[in-house]
Amino acid sequence: MHLIIKLIFILTGLSNDPPADFILGSWYTEEKAALIGFSKNEQGYFGEIIWLKDSLKSGKTKVDENNKNPNLRKRPILGIPIVWGLKYEDGNWEGGKLYDPQSGSTYNCQIKVKDTLTIEVRGYLGLPAFGRSVYWTKVEK
Repeated sequence: MHLIIKLIFILTGLSNDPPADFILGSWYTEEKAALIGFSKNEQGYFGEIIWLKDSLKSGKTKVDENNKNPNLRKRPILGIPIVWGLKYEDGNWEGGKLYDPQSGSTYNCQIKVKDTLTIEVRGYLGLPAFGRSVYWTKVEK
């Protein structure tokens, strides 16, 4: 499949691998329940929740109530980092962490390009084979 993606990038005028900054911008989660904004800093690429379809719960702002750290359970979900520490290597973003606010768990993370508008976000423990992928869609300008 990676070969097909490279071919798409070649045919569309991009290099063999997506550029490192391809991931920057806004991405809808698989169920379009949230929008994740990707940026980069000296630690690597990171993404935070910039929009929620349902930002209220019982008339109040949704908070990170499932966080394993009790000190973080009152912070609003909107604006929290959910992906961080990703480094670009050989056409993929690897070595990062992925936080799932629904479970309060943090996983290892890698991201691969599926096509010019879709990325595969894989959260896992130990090895990538022991994980789960979701697919996020780029917000077109």
